[in-house]
Amino acid sequence: MDELKYIVLTPVPLKLFAASAGIKVHSAPPKTLRDWKIPESSTPFTLAVVVSFGYFLPRRVIASFPDGALNVHPSLLPKYRGAAPLQHTILNDDREGGVSIIELDDKRFDVGQILKQTRINIPPKTRFSTLHDQLGTIGAADLLSVIADLPSHKAHAQLQDESAASSAPKISKMMAVVDWTRSAREIATVDRAIGEKIPLHTTFRGRRIQLLTILDPDESGVPPASTSAAAAAPKPGSLDIDISAGMLRVACGSGTWLGVSMVKVEGKNAVRIPDFVNGYQLKSGAGQNNSFGS
Repeated sequence: MDELKYIVLTPVPLKLFAASAGIKVHSAPPKTLRDWKIPESSTPFTLAVVVSFGYFLPRRVIASFPDGALNVHPSLLPKYRGAAPLQHTILNDDREGGVSIIELDDKRFDVGQILKQTRINIPPKTRFSTLHDQLGTIGAADLLSVIADLPSHKAHAQLQDESAASSAPKISKMMAVVDWTRSAREIATVDRAIGEKIPLHTTFRGRRIQLLTILDPDESGVPPASTSAAAAAPKPGSLDIDISAGMLRVACGSGTWLGVSMVKVEGKNAVRIPDFVNGYQLKSGAGQNNSFGS
């Protein structure tokens, strides 16, 4: 059964663990570490570890740790340097990914020497959350392995190949606006990459509507029975109602169709398609005067 997908702000697991273990937590200041000083401690800090950390550590901060600073990055660096490596891995439909444990550079993000790198195969149609959790587990194990024998890993560190570098910039919210002229598979790929964080959305009768559950087009994208080869191709965004399957089929580019089974109209609760259809008194069949993007 489909489940509602929504964003929930929860405390960082590491912070929860620290609290349960009686470890003092120091929160980073907003926006920059330029004037930030490492908190005093009765036990000297020797190594820094950053994971999904949006700040750049200044040289003075890195230099204050005798063993330097490490970063856990969920890509096969130098591929996908930047804030959104997982999303770009899925957007590009890569069949291979991985985790890199690197030394932090004091001049640029994600360019430090590689201490350890693990590769994995990525099955087709993998979603962000699945890849995130899998690489998170691998990254944690690799980090512990590196720390346990840090001198050896540093001695065998590898420089990144600059000629193979690519970027993975932060995901823009505009990417979640559906372009119905794209194929159903392209739209479904965007959903797998960013939909769990930023639900894809379009408009319906002038109101914003989130597409909370987008179905696999290989299973739901069968053209409606009323669509024939002789008929004109439906306008992208046109709706076909399939109540028996509990979904809307939406016409996309290249003559493809995308299934949607749960939506949320702006200002209203999330609903499954039968309730959405009843609420707007929509009629079954393709070619009616109802469409997304209108």
